Amino acid sequence: MENITREETSNTPYIHFDTCGHLIMQGRSFPKKVRALYDPLIEFVSAMHAPSITFDINLDYINSSSTKRILELLESIENNPAVQSIQVNWFFEEGDDDSLEIAQLYEDALTRTVFVYNEYAEA
Repeated sequence: MENITREETSNTPYIHFDTCGHLIMQGRSFPKKVRALYDPLIEFVSAMHAPSITFDINLDYINSSSTKRILELLESIENNPAVQSIQVNWFFEEGDDDSLEIAQLYEDALTRTVFVYNEYAEA
């Protein structure tokens, strides 16, 4: 299994998924082909053997289809029996209540994942 790295585009985030358990997603997520972006990521986390996952998520904008797929991605991490601990570092801009609400919905839906909220000042 190899790491996954995707450069950011105008409608897809920068992605770096490391087999050691450090996952990064940052930018904007409203791809034209949401399955083409997220299916390989879901397959990757389902097959990971890292005992601990740290997932840094810093998305400026997430459309509804991406929101659903990110939840599936997080659920796939939780369903991987090799993964013992999961931490999501959720970064959001000050006053971005929508982003915070999405993260809180994810947190409510998940049972083994610890969320750490990181608010930053508007640019």
